[in-house]
Amino acid sequence: MANIIQDRAKAITAEDLIRRYDLDSLKTDRKNIISIRSTLIKQYTIIKEFVINISSYRYESNDLITWFYNGTPTIDNEPFTLFENKDDYLGNLYYDRETGKAYQLLKDEDYYWQELDDYNLIKSLALANGEADTADNKRRIFFDEPKTPYEIGDIWLDGNTIMRCRCARSEGEYNFADWIIQDNYSNDLYLNDTRAVLDQFRITVEKDFVTKVQLETTKDSITASVDAITTEIVTTATAKYEYYDEQLAEIKVNVGNIKLEVSDVQTSLGEKITDLDSKIDIKAGEISQSVEDKIGGLETKITQTAEEINQTITDTQENLESKITQTSSSLTSEINKKVDTTTFNSRISQTESSIENKVSKGDISSYVRQYYDQVIYGFNNASSVVKLATSGISLYRSGSLRVNMNENDLIFYQSGYTVGNIGTSQYAQDSSQKGLVFQLDSGGKYMGWSQRSSSSGSYTLIMAYNRSNSIGHSDEGIYFGRNVYGNNWNLYDFNINSARANNYEAVDNKNVKIVTDINVDEKGNLIIEKASINVRSGLITSVPENSESI
Repeated sequence: MANIIQDRAKAITAEDLIRRYDLDSLKTDRKNIISIRSTLIKQYTIIKEFVINISSYRYESNDLITWFYNGTPTIDNEPFTLFENKDDYLGNLYYDRETGKAYQLLKDEDYYWQELDDYNLIKSLALANGEADTADNKRRIFFDEPKTPYEIGDIWLDGNTIMRCRCARSEGEYNFADWIIQDNYSNDLYLNDTRAVLDQFRITVEKDFVTKVQLETTKDSITASVDAITTEIVTTATAKYEYYDEQLAEIKVNVGNIKLEVSDVQTSLGEKITDLDSKIDIKAGEISQSVEDKIGGLETKITQTAEEINQTITDTQENLESKITQTSSSLTSEINKKVDTTTFNSRISQTESSIENKVSKGDISSYVRQYYDQVIYGFNNASSVVKLATSGISLYRSGSLRVNMNENDLIFYQSGYTVGNIGTSQYAQDSSQKGLVFQLDSGGKYMGWSQRSSSSGSYTLIMAYNRSNSIGHSDEGIYFGRNVYGNNWNLYDFNINSARANNYEAVDNKNVKIVTDINVDEKGNLIIEKASINVRSGLITSVPENSESI
């Protein structure tokens, strides 16, 4: 390696160093240190009161963040909209810089900011708001050993000691060296030591470096340097030429060895392999590769075009085949196995907007098809399908919607008609009264209750509401197909048009004459007073006016 001799610099005096490093400013620095000391003591007092008042509002987590923003906090503005997992921020405090009010994030059925009426807390928040380290709109306090991430300015209440983060760490384990004791800033001994070190440095420069840095540059030293450099260049050039000759000879030997190795490879590839065969076929627009193990019964094929890549692995001994097909817009993987005469198949198909998983055994299959707004579960595509969507859970049969369930109703469909629903409702005249309702839609003709006597029998209608001219009745109404027992309960406000009693038809539209009174006058004549009652559908509907209540 050539020796390089640089020009020697002129002498450097102590005055040069003092001017270059601005050592005269040390006097000003000492005044600044005293001013900073006072500021740090004030800041420590503010932080100490802040930590004490905040501690009583500690929630369930290890840390508590106080946010400083303008305006009343809601769940629709910052910082709440910045929270990813909202529960992690429960207990956080908020200081409104405009009004000076304090709030805490709580949760009942939903999240909300609770205004706090705590004078000491509000006072501490107001003082903390004026500090520079709230420029990011927040302060974080750890009550136990900190966990990452933490930032410069974060506070850790370690027992009765207030620690302050001086080195941020976004991930990994907490490091104690990242934290310092907050009140060390106000330590007089530390400030005095700093002042002493700076003064000693100035004295050293002024006294010890006055004449020791002087150097000379002479003609002889420059000449000697030039001669040494020239000799080094000549020696280096000669050595380099010898090195290049050696390298060239070695390269020639290596080239000869490579030729021998290539020849051996060509000979090996030209030999006939009995049980293993591999092929590569390249033609316009397509590349095909195949490897076949005739003993193991395995065969692998890859076909690639500009639009599609197909990969297939076949195990003829196990009757297994797996395939992967890939295009620019889809990816499909499939596995088939044949056991006796039954074929088992599983398939996963993926596009930019959907994913489908399908499993089959013979003619029976089930599948799950997923889109961004719904998930469909089905069997054999055209039979039973369950769809989960934002509108509820729907059941389809042979492509036709049969049932839909949402947060309010269970809705039934038949042959394209909405038949009716079962759900919750409220009384129109008083919304505070809730209830369960069975509702027949305009597409439904009747609502019935049926029963059957055996598991193999058919259902018989025993009570029904039906519309006019439906299920064998011309009139709208409720029809009974079995006896009705009242168990001595009353029947009110009915208009009976026809009735029977013990299979006897009741008298209808009859006027019955009755004797209401019999008297004898002064001459001994018999006087008979008469009246009448009316009978309709077996019930007496009118009596004489002078009849008495019983």
